[in-house]
Amino acid sequence: MHLIPLANKETQISLKKRKYEIFVAGGHTVETEPGFSINIFQSGTGEQITLKELTFRVRTYENNKKAVKCYTFEAKEDGNHTVVIGNPECLRVKNSILSERGLSQLVFNLLLPERARRKDISEIDLIIRGR
Repeated sequence: MHLIPLANKETQISLKKRKYEIFVAGGHTVETEPGFSINIFQSGTGEQITLKELTFRVRTYENNKKAVKCYTFEAKEDGNHTVVIGNPECLRVKNSILSERGLSQLVFNLLLPERARRKDISEIDLIIRGR
């Protein structure tokens, strides 16, 4: 398992040849705004690995934090890889799974403002875990 703080825009990790899952840890609501990206490159060849964004995201706990499984990918070779995070400020993460719209959200925001607050980049991690 690799824990990558979202604030680290470029990180070197070592991967084995297998399938992996990418979780966004820090909350149970994850929304990507235009401009956010995660790219993984094999360090030796510079070849980009294709990530598959999940249509149905699984909410879970990873490394004792709320997390959402967002992507899967397959490393074709063992070795060092570079994870590049583009525009991390365009990733919106919150504790609550409730929608931001409607009267119920307004009441929820008033009663539990901490759960409705958007997380700061320093509070969010990417977790890459082999399957």
